[in-house]
Amino acid sequence: MGLATVRGQIKTRLDTISGLNNHAEVPDAVPQAPFSILSLESAAYHEDFDGSLIWHFRLFLAVAERDSKNAWDSLEEYLDSSGSKSVLAALEG
Repeated sequence: MGLATVRGQIKTRLDTISGLNNHAEVPDAVPQAPFSILSLESAAYHEDFDGSLIWHFRLFLAVAERDSKNAWDSLEEYLDSSGSKSVLAALEG
């Protein structure tokens, strides 16, 4: 499976979170919040003898809140391990 396919599948999973504007790559302009941006952090080739490949991604989340308390409250919904806005729950599908 190629990198573009994996990125697309991650975005498809994230698109199940209502209201979150998701990007499988860094956009040219700042998107409307709340948004996520998927970025390839690193790739490890040939980690063992079967020729496996491991990709590490970073997911940036942003919300549009005017103060840090409200921003953290909004982010926590996405960072929870379960719930309709949970990134983890969406990725684990």
